[in-house]
Amino acid sequence: RELRQALSLQSSSVSRFPDNVPSQIWMAMIQDTLAELLMEQGQMTEARSLLETSIAMLRALPTLRSMQPPLSGPVDQRLA
Repeated sequence: RELRQALSLQSSSVSRFPDNVPSQIWMAMIQDTLAELLMEQGQMTEARSLLETSIAMLRALPTLRSMQPPLSGPVDQRLA
């Protein structure tokens, strides 16, 4: 019950701040934890749905490379 409440609160946070990457990661972690519990209880359909949602959410996140500022300057040009 607590995991479902945590998921609901985190979902609200992600909806309010859709560009907040850490909130999305936390939501995926909560979904994964809830899915694990559901699998232990034999509720495979709901667990699978949560895991698929988590995977899709994580795949949609920007990569660290895309979040870096562009390189500039003589030293940075050699590293590029």
